[in-house]
Amino acid sequence: MRRNNAEAVLQMPTNADQGADWFIHEVNRAWAGLFLQDEWLEQPETVELVKSLSTTAPLLFFFDADEYGWGYRLSAGGEERAAKAFEVHRCPNHPNGQ
Repeated sequence: MRRNNAEAVLQMPTNADQGADWFIHEVNRAWAGLFLQDEWLEQPETVELVKSLSTTAPLLFFFDADEYGWGYRLSAGGEERAAKAFEVHRCPNHPNGQ
């Protein structure tokens, strides 16, 4: 999220109120990162937290599952607006297995 949105997000209900563990860390002068204990967004309370926080600032969740693929989920205005996962298919005859 943009750094200036981080302050507004921090004014929202605490993680205890939402039932999910999280914190915001300043990445650089322009951006802040939202770090979640449930890093794969598997728990319903984490998904609800992200939706709630996205009413204040759009949130981009990016994942990279090593050799399995990568993807993203974009939340804004209290709902998930876009999501895409890209799977990596391995070719057994390729020198590095890709």
